[in-house]
Amino acid sequence: ASDATSERQTKSLEQFGKGQQDSVATEILNKAGQRIEVGDRCIVKEKGPGKVMFLGETSFKAGIWAGVELDQPQGKNDGLVNGVRYFQC
Repeated sequence: ASDATSERQTKSLEQFGKGQQDSVATEILNKAGQRIEVGDRCIVKEKGPGKVMFLGETSFKAGIWAGVELDQPQGKNDGLVNGVRYFQC
């Protein structure tokens, strides 16, 4: 894989579920200022590695949120939150 692909696959989210509170925001950036995209590999603080499955607005809270399918089954849900399916895992 190219350096750009490798770099993209190792992006890190500081905290799963921490969306930007600005209602104008359209993307989530990691600490290095890189754009996080669906399909990226990431590391969720205190949870471990996973894959970004959802990015966008939700019905449960304002802002742009990330949904991550963790490599190990230790998350809060399977992509279904308050009866709304954001992703499947």
